[in-house]
Amino acid sequence: MTVEECARWVVCQAGDAYSCSPASLGGIRVETPMLFPDGDVVDVFVFERGGGLFVTDLGEALGSVFRMTGVDGCSPKQESAIRDLCRRSGIEFRRSELKVPVNTCEDLGDAIVRLAGLVARVADLLLSSRGAANPGEPTDEGR
Repeated sequence: MTVEECARWVVCQAGDAYSCSPASLGGIRVETPMLFPDGDVVDVFVFERGGGLFVTDLGEALGSVFRMTGVDGCSPKQESAIRDLCRRSGIEFRRSELKVPVNTCEDLGDAIVRLAGLVARVADLLLSSRGAANPGEPTDEGR
């Protein structure tokens, strides 16, 4: 199956909670029922490279938080927490991008759900570690 066929098959299995459309970079954008803390929908993207599939957030988890807070970067403690979450979830974290390699179409649905959930969790983690009075400033906990 092609990446398009796999993504559409997964969305059909998941029901109305998910939808997919072509992504500008040649893959498929999957709109999920997960939300960022500001209410925006979490989208993930499915691509085929080197004969395999992968699901990515294209850096949107961190980018969304940085846009909400006006801060451009994570503290070392925040980055360590993100890496720990990714390691426990079997998700790669490189250059602000969260990514899951997928071996078969049957594994794609699980990868989409895991990644979308982690994207929302990372955004929540980063926002909760910033001061409520000034969301652009990290708290002592976030440093």
